[in-house]
Amino acid sequence: MPSLTTPAQIDAYRCSVICRAIGLYLKTGMQVNRMYTPKAMRSVASEYTGVGYARSRKGLEAAHADLTVLLGK
Repeated sequence: MPSLTTPAQIDAYRCSVICRAIGLYLKTGMQVNRMYTPKAMRSVASEYTGVGYARSRKGLEAAHADLTVLLGK
């Protein structure tokens, strides 16, 4: 199993995880863990995209869309 050793690899993995967590929340309403509240997910997404997101479902949808484009999925 390969390990993540560089900061770029760690950031890419973290970005992927937050994108998946937002997708899960939007699809089912379920949080991945207690730390990933909608507010926390929006703020982490903002760290990667540089965009502020509204405190609504549309804000989370926009964050998910931006992260998906950023990851190239």
